[in-house]
Formats: sequence, C-alpha cells, structure tokens
Amino acid sequence: MSLRPPTTWLSNMTAPHIRCPDQHRFVLDLMVQTNVWCSSGAVMPNGTLIQTGGSFDGERKVRIFDSCSTSNDCDWVEINNGLAVKRWYPTNHILPDDRQVVIGGRAQFNYDFLPKNGGPILHDLPFSAKTNDVIPENNLCPFVFLIGDTNLFIYGNNQSIL
Repeated sequence: MSLRPPTTWLSNMTAPHIRCPDQHRFVLDLMVQTNVWCSSGAVMPNGTLIQTGGSFDGERKVRIFDSCSTSNDCDWVEINNGLAVKRWYPTNHILPDDRQVVIGGRAQFNYDFLPKNGGPILHDLPFSAKTNDVIPENNLCPFVFLIGDTNLFIYGNNQSIL
C-alpha cells in the first residue's frame, strides 16, 4: 500500500488516497466527513482502523475503516456522539478483549471504552488531572502501554501510573 499526495476538497480539508498493489490496482479516495485534526486511533487485530475524536465537528466522533476488496465497497463510517465527551488529543490503546480504551484529551480527566456495551460511560482518571499543567498542556496524548494482559502503564507530563 502506498500513499499519494492528498487532493484538496471542501473548505481546504484533504481526502487521503490509497493505492493497493494487488491485481486490481485501484486508488481509493476516502471521504472523511468531519475534522480529524488532533484525533487518535488504533488498528484492531482484524485490520479495522478505529479513529476517535478530533477538532470542532469531529470531537465526539468515532470513525471506522474496514478493509475492502474493491474501490466501490468501502469508506469511513462515522458514528455521531460515539464518544461520551469531546476528545482532542486523546490516546487509544488496544486491550486483550478486542476493545480499545480511549484516554484523556484536552481537559478530559477520564477514559472510555470502544466498542461500548450500552450507552457512553465515562470512568474518572484522577491521574490525568494531577498531571495537567494548563500552560503548556503537556499531558495531552498520554503514552499508554499494556503490561501483561491486565494492566496499563500510563505516562503523562512527568509522572506515570500502573
């Protein structure tokens, strides 16, 4: 797979293009419908890309991109209000149970899980508030690592927790 320079469309936003070097050799224009600036995401074990948050109209979006076999059968699927709160500069991490945890973001001292079991549910993360320096916002996009199969190591600003 190789990337081609983006094409400008709608209000100076860009649409990425992907060239897949299989026997069909097609270029795919992906239509991103909301603002993905400062978003986060992770690729699931089955190859599905889950992308979350962003700026302005994208702050509470969950975007899903599944693999496809032709240029006509795939594009981003956007879920409105897929996140319980606005997420700008969050971090996503894959968990052993095939979910993702979405942590932090600007002024968000909590975490959320995808996919959800029911409605949006937030979990407080006091560590995020403790490590928050308003200027400069230096605990955006916390570093997250899975330790073993049950614990997360989270590093934000100049501190960490397990």
